[in-house]
Amino acid sequence: MNALREIFKYAAIISGNNILTSVINFAAFLVMLNALGTYGFGLLTLALSVLSVATFFMELGFGKAIVSDVSKELQQNNKEQASGLFLGYIIFIFFSTGILAGIMFFFSGHVSAYFGKDVAPVIRFIAVLVFISGAKTIVTSAFHIVADFGKYASFLFVDALSKLVLVYIFVAFISGTVEGILQAFIVSGILTILIFLLFVPKEILEIARMRSNPMAFFEMAKKHGKWVAAFSQLRSIESNISPWIVEFFLGVNAVGVYGALLKVQVLIMRVFEPLETIFYPLVNKFGRFDDSRKLIFRATKYILFISIPFLFIAFVFSEAVLDLVLGPDFAEYAGVFRVLLLTVVLFILNMPMKPLFFNLKAQKSLTIISAAMLASTLVLGSIFTFYFGLMGMAMNNVFTPLLDVALKNRFMKKISGEKYSIREMLFFDDADIDLAKKILSNPKFILTIFRGDAK
Repeated sequence: MNALREIFKYAAIISGNNILTSVINFAAFLVMLNALGTYGFGLLTLALSVLSVATFFMELGFGKAIVSDVSKELQQNNKEQASGLFLGYIIFIFFSTGILAGIMFFFSGHVSAYFGKDVAPVIRFIAVLVFISGAKTIVTSAFHIVADFGKYASFLFVDALSKLVLVYIFVAFISGTVEGILQAFIVSGILTILIFLLFVPKEILEIARMRSNPMAFFEMAKKHGKWVAAFSQLRSIESNISPWIVEFFLGVNAVGVYGALLKVQVLIMRVFEPLETIFYPLVNKFGRFDDSRKLIFRATKYILFISIPFLFIAFVFSEAVLDLVLGPDFAEYAGVFRVLLLTVVLFILNMPMKPLFFNLKAQKSLTIISAAMLASTLVLGSIFTFYFGLMGMAMNNVFTPLLDVALKNRFMKKISGEKYSIREMLFFDDADIDLAKKILSNPKFILTIFRGDAK
């Protein structure tokens, strides 16, 4: 019960902050959409997808491996090894950002030629954001390693709030263009990083100051790290290829509509997102693999069932939701939005999987799964979009995570050797029923769970 209480304490911190930051980010999105229109916002969506892909190539997905490995070394009091891993990671991030930014500057003209207009300044601003994204990754990894989710939540809040304020200032007084908004992102990122450098955890400062061998990071990269890099890049491409498929078949304006619908979907998913972040550093505390898996599956199940009433309301009243949030022009896309809502359930079911694979150091299996998902999106996403328009891409967004859950479930059974069923996250068991009876007979009992008094 104490482990479950710890999970939900951190989940409450991050979920509450996610709701707040999501509202702030959504307000910034509305400012940008109103300033740019659907075409301009479509262009911004494509530009930010380039940033997202570049960010993943910049750190190759090593951030999650660093959080998992360094936190484990610190718990075992292997500070020198933890220091080598973290220092090597910092060196790698700064080196890769320089290479990627140079490439983006060099090819900015080629991207402009593709669109038939001068978007080279946009690409150059994205290159600057790559540097800033690298610095953000290092700072947030420091908070994750020591499970300081309070400071991590504060970082996200300040980043979102400064972005909203600066986007509004730039749109209202300086430049309501894609370039102006990207400049606001740059200033916001720099301010956030400078503020939170003052709050880096003392454990991280201690290992950062040690004279250790950063080659420990590159040794990790040669082992399970190489598979982290492979599957992270595949997932990054798969996640960001959808807008480009939509652009190819339907045009930039359709990307703007699709991006706006995804913003509402992400706003909902952000409420349930924190569990995966929490599991990476905490999964090593829960004993044997099967003990960790049971606790993680149980926490995920409760999150899933809490979400169902809210998802049902959003599904039934999709037209009203889109009319209220995006405006009457988007209500006609309620069918597409309903399909996108189905992915939220699959998103929740997927949350515990990747941390457990990291615990098993089974990143090779994740690479195989990611390759299958990328192939599925490229083939089925293109076919569905060609025949069914935006509805087709939404259908692909359901099929792909469904494939993801099924493959991870199969591989995990094979690798761990444990006998279990994913139905553990879908149905109540005796322990759940006993807990429900206690809560129904004495509603105050739920408070004792979070205080850690429950037996």
